[in-house]
Parts: sequence; C-alpha cells; structure tokens
Amino acid sequence: MCNHFGHVIEGTMSNVFFYINEQWVTPRLNLSGVAGVARAWALDWFSSNGDVVEQELSKVDISRSQSAFICNSQMGFLPVKRIEQQALESSKVVEELNRCWMLKE
Repeated sequence: MCNHFGHVIEGTMSNVFFYINEQWVTPRLNLSGVAGVARAWALDWFSSNGDVVEQELSKVDISRSQSAFICNSQMGFLPVKRIEQQALESSKVVEELNRCWMLKE
C-alpha cells in the first residue's frame, strides 16, 4: 500500500522490509501507516544482528529489491516471492527472524 505521496508504506495487514543494494530498508511511518509489534521487534533484532534503514520508498525503489518480507504479530515473518514480474531471492534473514521470534514467546 502507498500513502498519499505515493510512498510504499505497508501491506494490507503487515509491515514490509526490502533488501535493496545490499541494505535492508523499511518504510518510514512518520506520516502514515501502522508501526506493528513484529516490525518493532524486527527493528530491535536488526540493531543487534545487522542493519536496517527506515526511509521513504517509491515503487521504483522496491522494484530494485533482491529480497523482501512482510510481517505481523500473528503470522511472523514471511518472504515475498515476487514483486510484479520480478522474482525475489529467499533470505536467511527471514528464517533467522522467525526462529528468534518463536524463541521469544
């Protein structure tokens, strides 16, 4: 979903993360969107296990994704397999996020 500026902000019931140019990024939600529990947890996880940047993302930006995942507190972390016609790579990060998410409960 996009906000009124055309920036990608989230899925219909999930937050989103994209791997673009060797960097995990997630939309900045200062103007719109819901900063969910799983997103907050993932941001904390990334602070100890890698790096993530919050920034405004256009549709062109996400079209350059090598990998992506969606998340919420009910489903955990799910890989995105395709954005429009572009197939995305699976990421070990998603597996590790899910493993750690299950251990926290």
